[in-house]
Amino acid sequence: MSAPVYLSLEAGPLLEACRDAFAPSSPEPVSLDHLLEDEEALPGLVLTSGDRPHLDHAAMRLQERDEGWTVAAVQSGPDGPRIQAVSRAFEGDLAETAEAWMADEDCPAPLLGIRGTLREIAKARHDINNPLTSALAEVQLLLMDVEDAEVREGLEVVQEQLRRIRDLVAKTGHMRPPRR
Repeated sequence: MSAPVYLSLEAGPLLEACRDAFAPSSPEPVSLDHLLEDEEALPGLVLTSGDRPHLDHAAMRLQERDEGWTVAAVQSGPDGPRIQAVSRAFEGDLAETAEAWMADEDCPAPLLGIRGTLREIAKARHDINNPLTSALAEVQLLLMDVEDAEVREGLEVVQEQLRRIRDLVAKTGHMRPPRR
């Protein structure tokens, strides 16, 4: 298992579903308040439920202590229990998340944690910017040489749409993972 799993759920169907999903380790329930006070607890995945402000506060306190913490809310869904990270709006299947977490992969922490999300946004921004810059440059060069009004109009539309994409990508520029 890549990191410990903490179940901060009341007795009931959600707790049992989580125990089953994370079998064979079947973690024991622990209170969220206890985890917040226990400086010796190893960073891991905290599955809990409760009101959003309390969960946001808990996630913030744990992640300030160590970036390895992930707090996720478990809720009943029409197709079975669903898990949603408190730090962002990723929602996933409980069984798939448990399987990935139990494997020796880095999978769920980047999917569930805000740092991983910000890293993915930065990569996407870079991957979009490179071809976008080339396409915009090519359109601008073509506009210098074209004389046909209809072709010019079409190229101007393409240029405007490429600029819109550029501006949208630029708006994500502030979303960067914190430096270590």
